[in-house]
Amino acid sequence: MLLASMDPCENVFCHVGRVCQPDALGKGQCVCGDTAMCKGHHKVVCGSNGVYYPSHCELHRMACLTNAHISIDVTNQACEDALLEDKGRKRSSGLTDIGSVASLECM
Repeated sequence: MLLASMDPCENVFCHVGRVCQPDALGKGQCVCGDTAMCKGHHKVVCGSNGVYYPSHCELHRMACLTNAHISIDVTNQACEDALLEDKGRKRSSGLTDIGSVASLECM
């Protein structure tokens, strides 16, 4: 006789950026992961939205949290374009450019 698993997430597949957690009724459901989910991931990646992320894990987590499709831009072109666009806005507004650094902090 086989015993049923007590883990409601055992047969639940969650897409990247999501984790399975039991809901109020004890059924496994996919939810966006928290920052602890990405511990140990440290390779900075460029997102297709022109934002640098501390890791591919954070990129997928933020895509989940914002309900947006964000892919990894392996060419870094989207991020380079965003930096150039930002520099152009600073110049046209009369601000001095002291160097642009994309934020690596994710909420």
